Amino acid sequence: MRILVVTPDYVSHLYPLIPLALGLRASGHQVTFGTGPSIAQQVRRWGFGVSPLVQGYESNQGLADVTSNPQVAKSLQASEESWLASIVDQARNRVEGLFYDGLNVARRTIAVVKELRPDYVISVQLSYGAALGLFTWGGPFVTYVTGHPNQLPREDAIYGDPGRMPLCFSASSDQLRQARYACQLAQETFTDEFNLAATRLGWSPNSWANGLAAASPTQVYYNFPRNFDDLESRARDVRTTYLGPQVRPSGLTTIEKRWVSQSQSDRRRIVYVGLGSYFSNSRGTTAKLIAALGKTDHAVAFSAGHLTDYVKSLAPSHWLVSPYLSQPSLLSSADLAISHGGNNSFNEAYSAILIDG
Repeated sequence: MRILVVTPDYVSHLYPLIPLALGLRASGHQVTFGTGPSIAQQVRRWGFGVSPLVQGYESNQGLADVTSNPQVAKSLQASEESWLASIVDQARNRVEGLFYDGLNVARRTIAVVKELRPDYVISVQLSYGAALGLFTWGGPFVTYVTGHPNQLPREDAIYGDPGRMPLCFSASSDQLRQARYACQLAQETFTDEFNLAATRLGWSPNSWANGLAAASPTQVYYNFPRNFDDLESRARDVRTTYLGPQVRPSGLTTIEKRWVSQSQSDRRRIVYVGLGSYFSNSRGTTAKLIAALGKTDHAVAFSAGHLTDYVKSLAPSHWLVSPYLSQPSLLSSADLAISHGGNNSFNEAYSAILIDG
């Protein structure tokens, strides 16, 4: 079979696609990726073909750079200001971020499937413009939720609305109303844009009540372990397939192997710190972690991104600090993992527990 894999130009979406694509290729299928230029080189390194399909105005090869991306800087400032400012900022950028040039992305997707004539398409759930093109195309496709399952909301839910906050946050009823209003307004605007683009494409089923809930009518894959998803309505949906943690193949570098061996020889606890492409730009969060971990004798592997020089200037000599680290493999040797809560980090840590007992 010819299989087309459609993903935004973000490495965080690519990572959980790689195990699936490798499995399909091992089964004899021909796999081609439809994506943008930033991750195309990584896709080709895995031996897959690439059909150009830009789906947004942003991309991410692994690190978001606050110095060259004003929106990253703005969002980071909002997240450090308060939880409410962060949610409102995300809501205000939702339409442009998820449906940028959506009509033309849909048209480009239609052109790609007409050219490649795939037997089946796997489309990352956040590729809303591409999904609209696939609905119009009419061929079989699966929606793949690479992030947390709640990334695909129920039709009657408000995307991004926390409803309530953990007790460690100060959240008044007025603040919760503000958050809900911002998310609802973004959802209504997104849905109007999505339905308008569908009409212009000549695809005219009943309009979506919630465009953010748009997904394949036949099958939805979740990059998540079933036992951690407590939403029974999702589990009972006939479309749902839990793939479990989809972890990219990884191996320790020579430097990493030497560091793990030395840390274990010194009888130090190993702590892995990875804050993702976004929060790795947060000097404030990074400084707090360095201060706290510096009070221990632990061996810390710190994936520091653009703040590598800053972390190295403060870190003890027995720490391993680098812009990138082999996260899946290092987690297998770690006694503790500290992350930003990303779905890949969770799945890779959970997978390491399953493998190592």
